[in-house]
This record gives sequence, structure tokens and C-alpha cells, in this order.
Amino acid sequence: MTGRDATIDRRMLLGGIALALLGLLLALARLDLVSFEALASWWPLGLAGLGAYRLATRTGEERRGGAWLMVVAAWLLLNTLRIGGFWWTDSWPLMPLLIGAFQIAWPERGEDRFGGFVLVGIGLWLLLATRNVMGLELATSWPLVLVFIGTAIALRALLQGWHGATRRSRS
Repeated sequence: MTGRDATIDRRMLLGGIALALLGLLLALARLDLVSFEALASWWPLGLAGLGAYRLATRTGEERRGGAWLMVVAAWLLLNTLRIGGFWWTDSWPLMPLLIGAFQIAWPERGEDRFGGFVLVGIGLWLLLATRNVMGLELATSWPLVLVFIGTAIALRALLQGWHGATRRSRS
């Protein structure tokens, strides 16, 4: 058998390497050479690695899923390490913002980007309100979300009507 005939099962190879690294880290922690608490804070990197693997080795929608895993892993790491002062109780507004940004940057087949812009706007408002920026408070300013969503729906209807009218006038 020549080198060209040999095929390597990449999933098995990477799975074995990941398991060996996990075992090594746990062994180092058991030997008190590495702090288990310090290791536990970095667990989202495993999810990010899986996402990076899927992004690099898959095609189409599976690649999109890999990129999404990396986004979720970044959010989890942000909370676990308290980056930017975020914690589980006040970082949840980042999720609609991230989902919207993801829909804008990488829409699914047949999906437009408009919903992504709406989610980004809602996520930004929630983030500002949970952090009490500019005097916004979640308890008193939540009706502004209805104003924002209603305006977005009306704008969407106007844009669809306008695009439909321009298409009809061209034909």
C-alpha cells in the first residue's frame, strides 16, 4: 500500500488527540501541577475547538454550525472568565445581539438579513438597559422594544411594497 492509498480518518484522529489532551490536563491537575479551578475556567475552549474543526473540515451549512459553536463558546468564555465585567446574570442580552450579527454576516439559504438587524437592535437595547446606560432601566423602558419591533415591521412592509412596485414597473 502506497502513501496515496492510505486514508486517515480525521474525526478519529482529532477525537483521539482531544481525549489524550483532556486526560493529560486532568492528570496534571491530579498531580497538583496545574490548578483544576484554573482549568475549569477555560472549558469553553473545547467547544471553540470543535467549532473551528467543523468550520475547517465541513462544507455548507455544517460550516455555519461550526462558526456558530465558536460564537457560543466565546460568549461562554466571556461569562466564565468575567471578561468586561460580564456575568451570567447580565450577559444574556449579548445572545440576541450575536444571533442577529450572525444572521447578517452569514444568513441561511433563503434567509434575508432584515431579521438580523432587528435582533441586533433589540440586543443593543437590552444590553444598555441591563447595564443602566443613559438612564435606561429594563423595568421602565421595555415598551421601547415594542416601538422598535413595530417600526421594523412597518419599515419591512414599506420596503417590500416599494421593491414589488419597482419590479412590476420594470416588466
